[in-house]
Amino acid sequence: MPSYVGHAPFWHLAAEYNHYLARFIDDVERMRV
Repeated sequence: MPSYVGHAPFWHLAAEYNHYLARFIDDVERMRV
């Protein structure tokens, strides 16, 4: 596996997606109460 894989844009995109997903779940939980 090449060393540049650790800095691939995919990991940045995955982090952005996880952040958005966490905020979405938080909003859903807030609406449910």
